[in-house]
Amino acid sequence: MFDRGGDAGPENVRLLLAELAAGLAAATAPTEPVFLEVGGALAATVTGLQGIAGDFAELSAQIEGEDAVAAVAGIERAIARVAELSGDGGGGSAGLAALASDADQLTRRLEVLRGVAGEVGVLAMNAKIQASQLTTGAADFTVFTAEMSRLAALAQGTIDRAAAKVVGLSQVIRQAHADESRFARTSRSELDALGRRLAEGGAELAARRRAAAAAAEQVRVRSAQEAGRVAQAIEHLQINDIASQRIDHVRQALLALDGVLAEDGAAGCDGQALAAAVCRLQQVQLDRTAQDYVGQMENLTANLRGMAADARAILDEARAAFSDGGGGRVSFAGRLEADIGRAIALLDEFIAAQARVAEVTDAVHAGVAEIVGELSAVTSIDADMQVMGLNATLKCGRLGGEGRALGVIAHELRACSRRTEDNARNLDILLDRITGAGAGLRDREAGEGHRRLADLRAAMQESLARLNALADLLDAALGRLDGGGVQAIRRLEDMAGGIRVHHDVAATLGRVSARLAELGRAGGAEAADDVTLRERLNELLSKHYTMASERLVHQLVADDQAAVAGHEPAAAVDDCFL
Repeated sequence: MFDRGGDAGPENVRLLLAELAAGLAAATAPTEPVFLEVGGALAATVTGLQGIAGDFAELSAQIEGEDAVAAVAGIERAIARVAELSGDGGGGSAGLAALASDADQLTRRLEVLRGVAGEVGVLAMNAKIQASQLTTGAADFTVFTAEMSRLAALAQGTIDRAAAKVVGLSQVIRQAHADESRFARTSRSELDALGRRLAEGGAELAARRRAAAAAAEQVRVRSAQEAGRVAQAIEHLQINDIASQRIDHVRQALLALDGVLAEDGAAGCDGQALAAAVCRLQQVQLDRTAQDYVGQMENLTANLRGMAADARAILDEARAAFSDGGGGRVSFAGRLEADIGRAIALLDEFIAAQARVAEVTDAVHAGVAEIVGELSAVTSIDADMQVMGLNATLKCGRLGGEGRALGVIAHELRACSRRTEDNARNLDILLDRITGAGAGLRDREAGEGHRRLADLRAAMQESLARLNALADLLDAALGRLDGGGVQAIRRLEDMAGGIRVHHDVAATLGRVSARLAELGRAGGAEAADDVTLRERLNELLSKHYTMASERLVHQLVADDQAAVAGHEPAAAVDDCFL
């Protein structure tokens, strides 16, 4: 193409002009799809960045909102309560120890009572011996001695049953105390470590919330600024329309020249001189157009790369501000989430421990009720012994010296009865204390303590749920960053690296410019009549040149024409392009 050589006569010039005009027409044909693609990429980037700005504006409001503040405050309160649990051992171990001590004392007192009942049995045997030695038939002590033996055996059996119940109850309490003590030791150790981690994590969480709020606002502002910058770049895409228009002007000028040369005669103007003048003018136009086009396109690709780099920096800043560095789900609670989960699990264990304590106190209550029943039976037996001893004493007194030995036994029986009464009274007091302690422990553990732990657990779960809801919003925003944002950035980067069409256009314009320069030189430097030539140029080109930048080029060309023809530049050519 453009290799036509030989004679530079009118026919060959016309053929070459037509070929050059066709080449110019084809030069800009591939540019339109490229610029449409660039425009689409920029529009998608604007949409994506506007979405990012909106997402992070919402995030900023959420992070600084009441829910986030309440969530962090709730976590901080929960952390303080967990530390308290570590300090108080977290359970009813101390209360169970007190119950176990009371149960031991109860066992000892029952042993004393069992001893008294044993003494009554011995007295019953002695009474039988002494009664058998009586010679008078005035008094019969058979019923007395038999009843003593029966009551002694009955009391012994009742006390044994009560003692067995106390032993069983004591075992239950001791086992529960051992379990609670073991749980308290292990839980306290873990609570100490967990409390420290939670305190550190809580401080970090509060700091991250403040930093996240600032980062979200920064991302929002930068995204909005970047979207405005991209929108301006879309306006700069008009360079292709401007260059295409200027190239088309040149093409139209060449076609117009071809039309003039086709006419019979040159209307008083040398056709070769006219063609040379037009070709020199269009050569400068093409050179300037190619230079401007390439320069503007290089600026455009540089801007695309810069915008892609800035947008990617926004993404990196967002990830750095919000990511927990784990490469997985982004959690606003970060490492604290796992510790909170373990704290909730520990609270569940404490609640279970409280339930076990409540079960033990229920068993204590039921066991004490049974023991009280047995002791009531002992008290009733003791009352019968007192009446029987009193009657025996009176009867022995009437026997005089013969009844003295048996009277001593009756007196001892009454003494045993008083001791039984005293021990039973002390046992009642101890049983009341055990019942009250068990009820108080149950109220603390299964009542107030259970409610406090349950409220704490619910507060931690609620705070964690709020944080996770905030994390979900963050995940969604970062997901859109990594989805649409990254895709738009890659598209910009691909555009910046793949735009080559301006080099192809410049190469075509360079080849056409070189042939026009040849035609300009072939026409010679002389003009037959400068006035006539100027009028003919004005007639030929005035319909094709209206842009101020082109008038500047024409004025520069007029400098060269004036040097040749002896005319002032402004007066010689400028009028042709108004």
